[in-house]
Amino acid sequence: MNNGVSQEAPDPMSQSIHYYQVNDLARISSPACEGCGECCRGMGDTIVLDPYDAYQLAIGLNKPFAGLMNKEIALHSENSLLLPHIAMQGSHNACSFLSEDCRCGIHSFRPGICRLYPLSRKYTDEGIRYFIPADVCAGHSLIKKKIRSYLDIRDYHAYESYKCDWFRFLKDAEDAAISTADSSLRTKTALFVLETFFFRPYACGDFYALVEKRIKRARRFLGLL
Repeated sequence: MNNGVSQEAPDPMSQSIHYYQVNDLARISSPACEGCGECCRGMGDTIVLDPYDAYQLAIGLNKPFAGLMNKEIALHSENSLLLPHIAMQGSHNACSFLSEDCRCGIHSFRPGICRLYPLSRKYTDEGIRYFIPADVCAGHSLIKKKIRSYLDIRDYHAYESYKCDWFRFLKDAEDAAISTADSSLRTKTALFVLETFFFRPYACGDFYALVEKRIKRARRFLGLL
């Protein structure tokens, strides 16, 4: 997927990187892909999930997100918080949702990082900007496609607004956890974020409105206003 390039980190702007907006055309589509599955193996803990990913997986698999833990989903520590990621399994160290014929078992509701590939993203004051890292799959030719169409995310404007809000909240929560010398407080913060945004189910309705309320409540609870 990103093979060493963080798709969530705000990498510094570089003259050598071309940044795209969502309505731009980019050479990212792969109609000739034969489904070797190499981009779904050996990813370690890099397929990090956000609350929308957790929400989509719970609906798509008809199973509470917490019920996927310790098999399909694992946890890792990141800047003093606990965050979920897609687990790699088996002798081939493959995504837990990769089928034996190298097809994605959750393709219609796959996580955002998987949906992005071969793109990466950067958060800016103007919104999300996209770029193509140097280490994308070289097994077949890529053709141009509009990024919005390629991502195929319903109500992209609401999604981008949510992603930026989540990115800022996560950064603030991480900074707060890192800055405290109280290890028990760091643990409580990590568990609070995990429970609030991932393990607690979302009621039926507008996900973006629901998660916005949770972010506001979490900011008040953690003193991040």
